[in-house]
Amino acid sequence: MDLPEVFYQGSLKDGASRSYKIIASVPELLQQCFTVFYTSEVNTCHRCAWVLQFILDDDPKLLHPYIPEMIAQMKRLNHISGVYRNILRVWSLMDIPEEAEGEVLDIAFEYFTSPERSVAMRVFAMTICTNLAFRHPDLIPEVQAIILEHWDHTTPAWRSRGKKELK
Repeated sequence: MDLPEVFYQGSLKDGASRSYKIIASVPELLQQCFTVFYTSEVNTCHRCAWVLQFILDDDPKLLHPYIPEMIAQMKRLNHISGVYRNILRVWSLMDIPEEAEGEVLDIAFEYFTSPERSVAMRVFAMTICTNLAFRHPDLIPEVQAIILEHWDHTTPAWRSRGKKELK
């Protein structure tokens, strides 16, 4: 089964939906999906990200075994920005297992506080930090301070998410 070929059958959403259904019926293909996600060109990577979104919506625990691999990929410097952005998006929407919290939080804080990163990456990282701060209340003042520190020097999208996270 060649997942990239399935990704391109029909529209973006149709291909992702079809690929998700295949992966759901043959879970071993999820590793192939991640391999494609990390090593493919931009369009295929984006289509694979849609598949990951379908998995997140249906059964996010399927992604838990891949968190260590996602952490390792986030530390590499040779990916297209979409890989980093989509990993952050996935993490922002899932319940991070306790054993991965420390490394995920370190990466999220790095992206959250770095003005050189894209706004989308910083906003997803902000959500990750906020979600984990609720589990570890001693982090809440730090997250709030970072949001307020960057408030005047960033975009409306960042401030909108910051306002939501400050509540």
